Amino acid sequence: MVVMVRLSWEDLTYAAHVGVRRRVESLEGKFEPRNGAPKFSPTLWSQDIDGAAAELAVALYLDQPWTGERSRAHCDVGQDIQVRHTWYLAGCLIVREDDRPGRYVLVVGHDGSYDLMGWRDCFAAKQPEWEQQDGNKYWMVPSDRLRRMEELRDLVAA
Repeated sequence: MVVMVRLSWEDLTYAAHVGVRRRVESLEGKFEPRNGAPKFSPTLWSQDIDGAAAELAVALYLDQPWTGERSRAHCDVGQDIQVRHTWYLAGCLIVREDDRPGRYVLVVGHDGSYDLMGWRDCFAAKQPEWEQQDGNKYWMVPSDRLRRMEELRDLVAA
C-alpha cells in the first residue's frame, strides 16, 4: 500500500534549501555525477530539490533523523536507508551494482507531495529478472514488487 506524505511549508522550505546547496556543491565540483548522469541540465535544480524533499518525507514517515548530508559515507535516512526519487508514477526502484548495503525506498512525487511506493533490501533487489545493462549493471524493481512501507517502519522502530 502506498503511503502519501505531504510536507509542511516549513519542511518543504528546509528541503529546498538542502537541494539548492547540493546543486551548488555539484556545480562547484564537490560531487561528481555517477553512472552517466549529466553534470549540467536545466532539470537538475528541481531534481535535487525534490530528491531532498523525498528523503525528508521518508524520514518523517519513519520517524528517523535526516540531516540532508550528501556523501558516500552517509545514508539518506537513519542508519541504512537510501531514497530513490522519481517524478514518474510508473517509475521503478533502481539499485546499482556499486550501491551500499541497506534498504532502498522508492518515492514518487514533486512540490511537497510524495508517495512512498515501497522498499527493498539492496541484495533482494538484485534479482536476475530485474537486471539491466547499459554499460553499467543495475536493477529496476517494479513498484508492485516492493515491500510495504509499514513493514519498514516496524523494522526501524524495533
